[in-house]
Amino acid sequence: MLELSRQMMPNHKIAPALPRVRFVLLVLAVCSFGGTTFAGPPRPSAGEPGDDCLKCHADQSGPLEKGMHPVAGTTDAQAAPSKNASCATCHSSHAAGRETPVAETHVSNQLCLSCHTRSHPEFFAPARVTPHNALDCMGCHAMHDAAGPTHLTTAPLADSSLCLGCHDDRDSILDTTHDLRGSAPKAANARGWTADQGGPCSACHNIHSEARPAVVGQVDPLGQCTPCHQTGGAASARTGRPFSHPTAIGADRLAALRSAVEVESDRDALACTDCHNPHGTDHTRYLREAPETICGACHTNGAALLNGLHDFRKRTDFKNAKGQSPTESGACGQCHTVHEAKGSGLWVGPTSNATAYPGAAHCTGCHAEGGLGPAVAYKPHPALLMHNPWDGSHPASMPLVSPDGSLGSMGFIACLTCHLPHGRQPTGRGGSSPQQSPDLAMLRAEKVMLRPYVAPTLCSTCHGFDGLRRFLRFHDLSTRSE
Repeated sequence: MLELSRQMMPNHKIAPALPRVRFVLLVLAVCSFGGTTFAGPPRPSAGEPGDDCLKCHADQSGPLEKGMHPVAGTTDAQAAPSKNASCATCHSSHAAGRETPVAETHVSNQLCLSCHTRSHPEFFAPARVTPHNALDCMGCHAMHDAAGPTHLTTAPLADSSLCLGCHDDRDSILDTTHDLRGSAPKAANARGWTADQGGPCSACHNIHSEARPAVVGQVDPLGQCTPCHQTGGAASARTGRPFSHPTAIGADRLAALRSAVEVESDRDALACTDCHNPHGTDHTRYLREAPETICGACHTNGAALLNGLHDFRKRTDFKNAKGQSPTESGACGQCHTVHEAKGSGLWVGPTSNATAYPGAAHCTGCHAEGGLGPAVAYKPHPALLMHNPWDGSHPASMPLVSPDGSLGSMGFIACLTCHLPHGRQPTGRGGSSPQQSPDLAMLRAEKVMLRPYVAPTLCSTCHGFDGLRRFLRFHDLSTRSE
């Protein structure tokens, strides 16, 4: 019986002065009292504060603000759900075989959840389950000597040390505009916490529930960006609306883009996080890669012609319609934008109404007196509504332009009918084929970004053999007749 007692009470020694016979009689009396079977010493009831424990472990008790889990008798309003807790709620002085005397229900978070699913059911509701619900509670919380003064966290919340302890690759958000401690210090999440209280991460993330109600937007299928980037939100000055770029860009282009920016997603349409990393990057506007890399992943033809005449990255004096320099917008962003375009073709470059030439406003914003590019003499082609019988894949295709600048098979002859603003690959010099032995006129055409002229074409349909001359010398007014 004495050996049984030692096995069941390994952490408590029997006083050596107690005579063995008296102890055996005492144990027998306890076991036989009332006809009950011995099950070890009784544990304190849930309402007892555990005074016997605190005689030795006084340093393990204290108020919530000192990092201690409250026990019975507390007057702290935040600890109200714990008013019936005692040391024995979580601990057993006879927890044989375990490193610490914690009750068996500690396994798989059962110990914590046995109380907290009742005291905070909103944290564990099925609709609120997050990946963090599968973690061990003690990975983030400590019952004694916790670092967080209000939620018993193992590290402080205010600077997001708790989150960054695991997610250290997200520390790039610190001191950015997405760190609301500086950019929107009064903005509060769904729990009423500001970033100063809950830390930078709390603006968008909450461990047990959503940080903000989702607001699904055009390119925000999960509703994670729109709650701030909307009128009245913390980032109301940067709503990004209207979103001008098409979202249904096809599976091949989506795959190419996500490969270029290293994003894994099964969404079938373009989304904010395909191009932007909200935690911050080395690129402007939270872009995952340089603007040219992102655009060029889909628009391969344009990307292959960077460093041409329309690449303004060396022109620090240039500003697009948003007031952005080439350094801020990237090469593509001086003429095009994904957000808040000012015209067709995702236009954000300068425009001009100096000419009534259909669809010329995009070009004349620069190609005019005092503009960024050389002024060009204009003598419009007669404004005849025309039809181009060749589709865009045909080498003779010359798109027609509607008054709003959009391209199609019906419209008027305008700048983009003859010119390729992104340029085209140079024709080889040398060899025996016509493509490798261009004449001087075609070399000049490449320099001024003219489309290839492959007869029969739109010009030769009306002008026959004189079509090529008219095509190459359209802006030379001395050769033009009425």
